[in-house]
Amino acid sequence: TIANAAAKYEGVLSLGYHNKLVITFTKLSAGAAALVLSSLLFGIGFTYDNEDIISLSVKSSNSPLSLELPNSSMSFTLYNENGIFDPDSNNSVLSFFSEDQKCTLSFGYDITGAGDIEWTPYCTRYMSAWSAQGIEAQFQAESILSRMTETKYQRGRYGPLTLEDLVDDVMLDYPDVAYSIPEQIFGIQSVEEPLPVVSHAECLQLIANIG
Repeated sequence: TIANAAAKYEGVLSLGYHNKLVITFTKLSAGAAALVLSSLLFGIGFTYDNEDIISLSVKSSNSPLSLELPNSSMSFTLYNENGIFDPDSNNSVLSFFSEDQKCTLSFGYDITGAGDIEWTPYCTRYMSAWSAQGIEAQFQAESILSRMTETKYQRGRYGPLTLEDLVDDVMLDYPDVAYSIPEQIFGIQSVEEPLPVVSHAECLQLIANIG
């Protein structure tokens, strides 16, 4: 039950496992003559802890001597309880999965020994593959740089442009990614020619090589 005295309500509800939602309006707030339900936005998210996770691994590659961008991936195995990850199961949640979903890994520490867990976010990766067999379901997630190897840079700008300008141009062509460029990470350089039509990851690598 939600109590609301304002003429307009915008809220976020977190619900546990459920298969039905009924919204009932009991009365209007003071002074209101009509009721309008303007929009509903539904999302779904799952949280798994030690009781659900069979195994988990995170792999990273980052070499100061290599010309390749740093990269990392995450894989984990969950209990496929009651066939919840089976594609043919009526209870399956796979219909809510997509390859652009975020997987956030956090580590918890019991700071008092009495169950007071303090969580520290470790990394965020993007779902790339999943499968289920028997009592186990396997999931793979990759970094944003891995995903950027699968998309092509299409913009192209002529200079003079700084290296920061080129990074901004690449990231504008790859939407919905928050990023920042540390101050003075590149020297003062001017580039005249546009970047080639290659993957977004290759464009960033070319910029890094110039810098």
